[in-house]
Amino acid sequence: MPIYLEMPSDKKTTKLTDWIEINILLDADKSASAQDLKYILQREQEVEDEQIDETNSDQFVGQVFNEIENRQKAAKAGYPFKLDAGSKIKQKSGNGKYLSYIFCLLLSYFGSSNEKICPDWKTNIMAKKFEELSANAIEALLRNEIFSTSVKVFGYPRKWKGKNANPRFVLALRRICRESGEMEPMGRKTAKMAKDGGLDVIAWKRFPDELRGGIVFAAQCTIGKNWHKKLHEIDDFFDWFVVDPPRRLHGIFIPHIPSLVEDVEIENWLRYTRFAGTIFSRTRIAFLARHWKDDFVQGFCETALKNIRIQSHKDFQI
Repeated sequence: MPIYLEMPSDKKTTKLTDWIEINILLDADKSASAQDLKYILQREQEVEDEQIDETNSDQFVGQVFNEIENRQKAAKAGYPFKLDAGSKIKQKSGNGKYLSYIFCLLLSYFGSSNEKICPDWKTNIMAKKFEELSANAIEALLRNEIFSTSVKVFGYPRKWKGKNANPRFVLALRRICRESGEMEPMGRKTAKMAKDGGLDVIAWKRFPDELRGGIVFAAQCTIGKNWHKKLHEIDDFFDWFVVDPPRRLHGIFIPHIPSLVEDVEIENWLRYTRFAGTIFSRTRIAFLARHWKDDFVQGFCETALKNIRIQSHKDFQI
């Protein structure tokens, strides 16, 4: 297994699993085994003059492959890898079929911007594309053949169809209020200075009777590591800018896979869901948006992976 990326200093299971997945995407053989990982870990310990513990290495490798199994279970057909006999991970054919997962993987591992790898790797571009991906996932979640869903990417800058393709906040707010039929704008003076008020994507379903009390789904999308600091933004939007806000489904979309190995991490996840609603992490997004296609993001991922392969130094080859 060729090594294209230096092993991360953060040896958390989730981070190391991301690292393995990226190396597989870069490798001609498109695979890695548990033995490969064990060998790499032992070599890393030798370089750092640490004592090699066979039992700990086996335990650590086991945790990583358990994480891979969990991801495969969570993302289902949206996961770009498969386990072979529980001890080898292989990439499935066709990167384009797994665009949502690979896009999130790159954002999570390398950050929201990295123009040295790809000129288009800029925070504002990536954030907007992630909002569009999140909108696709929401549409898939709410899809019903007899009950259509309307979805708007409300995050600034807006890219709506029609003459006013990027309406100001006040006009955009009036439009979603009118079209959803579920709320009225508050008329705050501060609305004139707002960009999106913390609302990135909103979706709704109106019953044929057009009475209030339909289905509203509101979401925050963030590609940063500080996503847990944005859990209240949806509630703040509706409490401040909307008269008589509707009961709603709400959530937050992140390209990351939070570590849930320790009990305290599991408790924090539960606590975050009480504030944010549903947390759509990478595997949930990949599960819902497995048919998502975007020519720009496809080109971005291909260019980024190609340049990472070129720029990376092969430390050794097993």
